[in-house]
Amino acid sequence: MTTPKKPKKPKNLARYLARNFRRISKEFNARRPSTLEGLLRLVAHLRDDIRGYDLDRDERASRLFAFGSWDDLSMFVLQGRFLPLPEERLPRSEAELLALCQNLLDRTGDQTLRNRFVRGWSGEDFPEPALEAFSKKLWATARNDPKFFATVVRGYHGSALAYLVEERVPMGLRADQALGLIYKMALIWGSHDVQATTALARLSMTRPFGWLIQGSAQRMMASTVFTVWRPVHQWLSIHLDRYRTNEETWRGKPEGKPTRHDDVKTIRAAAAPLLFRSELGRSKRSERDVLAGDLREFISTEGGEFWDELRESTGRFDNRQMSQEWYSDLTPVQMVAVAAIRLIHLEAVLGERLATTFERALRGQVRPELDLPVYQQDDLPRGWKERAKLLIDDLRRAILDDVDHQSRRPDGEKGESDAPAHDETFIEAALEFLDAAMQEVMPNDPDSLAGRRQTLALINVAAAARFQR
Repeated sequence: MTTPKKPKKPKNLARYLARNFRRISKEFNARRPSTLEGLLRLVAHLRDDIRGYDLDRDERASRLFAFGSWDDLSMFVLQGRFLPLPEERLPRSEAELLALCQNLLDRTGDQTLRNRFVRGWSGEDFPEPALEAFSKKLWATARNDPKFFATVVRGYHGSALAYLVEERVPMGLRADQALGLIYKMALIWGSHDVQATTALARLSMTRPFGWLIQGSAQRMMASTVFTVWRPVHQWLSIHLDRYRTNEETWRGKPEGKPTRHDDVKTIRAAAAPLLFRSELGRSKRSERDVLAGDLREFISTEGGEFWDELRESTGRFDNRQMSQEWYSDLTPVQMVAVAAIRLIHLEAVLGERLATTFERALRGQVRPELDLPVYQQDDLPRGWKERAKLLIDDLRRAILDDVDHQSRRPDGEKGESDAPAHDETFIEAALEFLDAAMQEVMPNDPDSLAGRRQTLALINVAAAARFQR
């Protein structure tokens, strides 16, 4: 007797998710904007809160390196993977150092993913002893060379390299061994960068607007976001049109009837408990009239793709994921592939560049300035594609959790960590993106998401930043 197949879950659940009117009402009532400018400031505040733009560097680092769930982190925190480890989180024992490395390699406790990363620099079939040996050797520098230890561990790799030239090679180590410690720690940090990009891709796929929509989707399409919020725009337009200013009343505009639409009742029910009648009395009718008039004009005339699409569907966003809108047309899996390929490139080129930079600085008695080689596909090592597919598979399983994972694998291989998916179109797309990105000039505006080069900066391995400090 065959077991009946379970019905497939819909990939796009956004249409069934609730709009968080209660939270919006709470934020609105806390600020009570009385002008269009005040209302736009409230919108900016909500955007900053959802994306984490209101957090300073210390707060971002504290949240990122608390090693909690990836799903608890906002976009701006995840983009802060270049930040150094806070001084208070510097390990105080060999066990703490090993635990830190394990968390950087995977905070969820997924040993398979950790091993996959470590194999990139250890070459060992059984990577756990290699990581333990690395931690033991690095911890041995903590007593006699605490400055070297701290700079290596916290991600000040340029300073760690300078220590070897300007001060000394740590006691008990040869120069090549000390360089090896920097190399391996740089790759452990790079592994964390790749996971942060994977979590960023997951956020764009499941919770692109944070708490604004309650719950999470398996894969939220850009067009669905407009489908969810277009009715709200329509209700707002209808009610603003029905609103009568004092002047319109004098001119004979008829009184509008309140709608009985269920969603409007939902908004009213969410907002009503948060209203205080005494505070409502402070709102002047003249101010409300001006705000209603300004807002009525704003939502009907404001330009741009977002507002055009909100007013009426153009088809421009059909079959497109949010990551494609935010990250230069990359799908979530392609984002992961770009980050994985950049890590593999770093594994291949960093060791030699460290050695040559050290020798040149030592001969010239100058501070070493390490510039990482510009990405070129020819620098990728033999067998890189197989390693990339295995690594991406593990990242999809452990963090991304996309609904398409395993969909193109033979039934007998599903779930096998050493049998990568046969589909590699996402790798080819990642290579095309990297080639195109390297030909673009880096934009001057660091906050702009326009351009492939800027996208690469947002999802890249942050080794260069660590060697610049």
